Amino acid sequence: MKLVWVRTKRGYDRILPQQGLVVKETEHDVYLLFADGRCKISREEFHEYYTGA
Repeated sequence: MKLVWVRTKRGYDRILPQQGLVVKETEHDVYLLFADGRCKISREEFHEYYTGA
């Protein structure tokens, strides 16, 4: 499984992107919100994580 870097209150942590909630989508990026942080990933990465490709 792939992990993403998430900016948290204590620095950065690696978290499964499936645990995040999509809060914003743009043409090229997807913004995910986690319990203790947030991150931005590309739309291509997002589809890889969520379709299991």
